[in-house]
Amino acid sequence: MPEAPTHSNCDCVEIAEAPAIAAIAEAPATAAVRDSRIPAGPILRAEPAAFSTFLRWTTAAG
Repeated sequence: MPEAPTHSNCDCVEIAEAPAIAAIAEAPATAAVRDSRIPAGPILRAEPAAFSTFLRWTTAAG
């Protein structure tokens, strides 16, 4: 995942498909999410359908 800008003061997450992340490339059908301020921190993985549902929910709620 690309690094977040250091000048950013927002609460951000980064999202990528698993093959783009060497550490979890064994799970290719996975959306990976992490805190942009803690690149070495935990990575939340979700199946694409579940992640799409989550994105629709957050978009509707926001």
